[in-house]
Amino acid sequence: MKKMCLVMTDVIIVKFFLMSQVKALASEYELTLVCSAGGQEEVRRIGVSARVLNITIPRGIEPYRDCLALFKLLGLFARCRFDIVQSYTTKAGMLAMMAAFLMRVPVRVHWFLGQVWATKTGVYRAMLRLCDVLTSRLATSILVDSASQLAFLVAEGVTSPPKAKVLAHGSICGVDCDRFSADPALRANFREHYAIPPNHFLFLYMSRFTVDKGAMEMAKAYAICAPECPDSTLVMVGPDEEDLLPSIRSVLAKHLDRVHFHGFTSRPEFYFAGADALCLPSFREGFGLVLLNAAASGLPSLGSRIYGIVDAVVDGETGLLHTPGDTEQLAANMIRLYRGRELCRELGRNGRLRAVNLFSSSLLDEAVVRHYRALVTGRS
Repeated sequence: MKKMCLVMTDVIIVKFFLMSQVKALASEYELTLVCSAGGQEEVRRIGVSARVLNITIPRGIEPYRDCLALFKLLGLFARCRFDIVQSYTTKAGMLAMMAAFLMRVPVRVHWFLGQVWATKTGVYRAMLRLCDVLTSRLATSILVDSASQLAFLVAEGVTSPPKAKVLAHGSICGVDCDRFSADPALRANFREHYAIPPNHFLFLYMSRFTVDKGAMEMAKAYAICAPECPDSTLVMVGPDEEDLLPSIRSVLAKHLDRVHFHGFTSRPEFYFAGADALCLPSFREGFGLVLLNAAASGLPSLGSRIYGIVDAVVDGETGLLHTPGDTEQLAANMIRLYRGRELCRELGRNGRLRAVNLFSSSLLDEAVVRHYRALVTGRS
């Protein structure tokens, strides 16, 4: 059996995105996962047959720890002689591809899931972009989770076809259409839990509370539309990574009685079931998987018109798009759905059909397995 190594900064990538895909790969390869501490327990919990090794790869720039991680990867690849190394995220990708290249791993694959530098400027942008260029050069194959992101990477000179491709219709893992689906009982349970009347229109924001993810734009847009949507509620779910909550509360001061906050959740389906529309006014996305989960749950999405999101949301068919940063336009779209409940339901129905037909996790799993079979056969 061929040997494959997946390198990532945190096993949470497997836990929340790659469970079914890793199980599919484990049936074809002798699988090793490299991630931060605690991975062994998590992988055992999700029932994946794989060896898990702890190599800490810091997210930020930390020269000493980065070099230490690189030397550990070099030692691992020298000992194990993997046939395939697959990496995720910027730092893990650069270090894994460097080590795999130096150790002559025959198949080296990196999966681009969005670029931190897309919203940056100056030297910082140039440095981060250079990391992605280096990763692309050292890899033998590049995967990208959306067609619009691939076009961006090609335009920026980071990579180029045919080396880089999007599998199936995009995303890193597709969507579990059984887990994410309209559930009236769960909806009633959610509404009871938060004391939200059945007829209230519930806008949902589910992402990290960061500037890049548009958390402040979400607050500003709801502050605009709240007076026009008296029977509405906003629920914001996600970890506050940049201490934005005080500012968000200040913006929403007049409407806090209609706003609920919740940190990280391992049960996103609970919130989708209770909502009427998802809002993601992000400034950068690789694909925007949360939008697929919402669509599978029968919710329309209100998103910014950026690469990644335009692959997940069809404007006017499964949701409504707005210019990035334009809170007035986002608020207008929110009011439009609030007042047009039949339009809201139609967009939700369309989104569910599109998610099932194009983005089910089983389709992605099959595409990933086929892709690696072709790469290994081509190197045989």
